[in-house]
Amino acid sequence: MDADNSLSLWFSILYRYRKNYLMKKLERYGVIGGYPYMILAIHKNAGTNQEQISNILKTDKAAVTRAVKKLEKEDYILREPDLSDKRAYRVTLTPKAEAVVPEIRKALQEWEQIAVAGIPEDMLPVLRQYVKQMSDNAVAFQM
Repeated sequence: MDADNSLSLWFSILYRYRKNYLMKKLERYGVIGGYPYMILAIHKNAGTNQEQISNILKTDKAAVTRAVKKLEKEDYILREPDLSDKRAYRVTLTPKAEAVVPEIRKALQEWEQIAVAGIPEDMLPVLRQYVKQMSDNAVAFQM
């Protein structure tokens, strides 16, 4: 494998530039890092618990706990005890976060258009399928 042409290198570049793009687009809302995806996951799955968010985003529970605490402090989410499991919390978005959801979607859509520029439209479903498969492989391999 040629390190100068490895998929890992290209994904690393995409990750860094996407992160920078989203930071510039969303920093005025205080929505940075992985928070856009967390907010969208909670928006789509209102009332879900932190463990379910961890499963949806394929990330560890500790990272979700830290993000939830930060988002709660910033008044983006509400955490309420789960009535069926006293150890768990249900998470919902505040009106402040709901107002930012369209901006997050817009920024992500713009970034995707930038990233896929020059790729034929009919190839995008195949590209998504392969990248998803790679992600699934990585999650399954998790040590």
